[in-house]
Amino acid sequence: MYSDELLKKYFKYFILTVSVTVLLLGFLWLNFLYTRHQRSLEDLAQSIGESLQDEVEQKAHLLRLRGESIYHQARSDIEMDLVNRGAILRVGIHDVLFDSSGDAQQREKEISSIVKNITFQDTYEVYLSLKDLTLGNPLKQTESLKEGVNELGTHLVYYAISPSLNLEFYVYTKHDDFIKKRMVENFQDFILWDTGMYIRSEEGEPILPLQQSASGEEGFSFEEYSPETGFHFGYFISESQLEERIEEQRDLFSLFLRSHIWEVVAFLFIFVITSTVIYKMIIHRMADYYTALNEEILEAYRNKHLLSDNPRFQYFALGDSFDSILRESETHEKGDKEKIKSLKEELKKGKLERLLLERKIMRLSELPYTKTNLPHYTMESFSPKELISEVHRRIDPEASMLIRGSDGLLINDMGLFKALVEEVFQLTREDDRSYTVEILRDSGQMLLFFSLHGLNHIEDKKMQELKKRAELLDGVFQRHQMEAHTLHLVLSLSDA
Repeated sequence: MYSDELLKKYFKYFILTVSVTVLLLGFLWLNFLYTRHQRSLEDLAQSIGESLQDEVEQKAHLLRLRGESIYHQARSDIEMDLVNRGAILRVGIHDVLFDSSGDAQQREKEISSIVKNITFQDTYEVYLSLKDLTLGNPLKQTESLKEGVNELGTHLVYYAISPSLNLEFYVYTKHDDFIKKRMVENFQDFILWDTGMYIRSEEGEPILPLQQSASGEEGFSFEEYSPETGFHFGYFISESQLEERIEEQRDLFSLFLRSHIWEVVAFLFIFVITSTVIYKMIIHRMADYYTALNEEILEAYRNKHLLSDNPRFQYFALGDSFDSILRESETHEKGDKEKIKSLKEELKKGKLERLLLERKIMRLSELPYTKTNLPHYTMESFSPKELISEVHRRIDPEASMLIRGSDGLLINDMGLFKALVEEVFQLTREDDRSYTVEILRDSGQMLLFFSLHGLNHIEDKKMQELKKRAELLDGVFQRHQMEAHTLHLVLSLSDA
């Protein structure tokens, strides 16, 4: 026979043993996960550092190319302006000489007025020699000047001569100051949305000040010198970005660790509650059983009935001994049935828990943070050129598109890439819209240059959405620029 105290004692031992075992195994498992995570963080920090260094080198290179383009354009503008001013001066002097009444003082006054108009409130200067008339400050070493635009030291000079009129003049200006001003004006817009870029002069003086250096912040930087412009073009990324990315991984792991701890606690809680309920049910049923046996024995004793006459005792000649054996066998039989029933219930419960776990894994796999843990699940190899053409035919077939560049494959999330391209093609609905797409590969990167003609403005909110979509592809929009009703976008993706 079993007593309540004995069952309670073994029940406590059972609960304690299982709980300690689960806690010990859980502690060992979590310690293993934490140790492995700490080791992976070291490799991750090195990998992110190399990635950031590559990023600053690439952006510094693109910045240098942009600076050289601005330099050449500014120089071309100065040369054109010099030619125009020289032509105006030549025509004006010709008109004065042939239309004047012949008064020398009047001609000198009119020519001086023309020169003042050309150089008024500007950085241009004029030197003119006409017979006995000389105006302006001459430059040194002008013997090598030829007709047209010349470069003399730090000056750009437009030189013209007319032997028939005994006329010689040149218009000149210091082009370095003008080009530096033009470059600062152009790069001011870029600084607003990307403060990492900076420009230094050939002597090392900052043309566009570097805020990070002024604050003494450490980070990743790279400079490229342009011999054509004489400027150093650089890019800086703060080391705090490295810490932020590592901190994101720590937060994800902390969330993952907490979920495991709560699972262990929930298991112990459910286990204790379920075991207690089963224990109470067993005690209650055993109490009822013993009560019925006692009542039958008392009834047989009161009525002077033999226990062998009772169906429970009819095969036994001994009283309490056989009754005890019978009760014990019945107890074992009931216990076996309960165990079978309990095992069936646990089997059903295990199947249900397995189905719930599968659904939970499916839900977790759809969450954003699992992308870093299961990147290969959504990676596909596809041709960006073919995919962009397909999206254009489906989204905006009425607008013309010119696409050129590499036909190679890209390994990335094709669905996310297609969604990003769709967003780009939906930025404008103007009647005169058209698109130009160029695909380049450079140093492990794939660069996609989008030019949307007919777009006058793009909202900051929409630009931020495009940048977030690029981040999901492990890419970045290196720049965007509006000019002449055209939006230029440069998307950089890893080509590893």
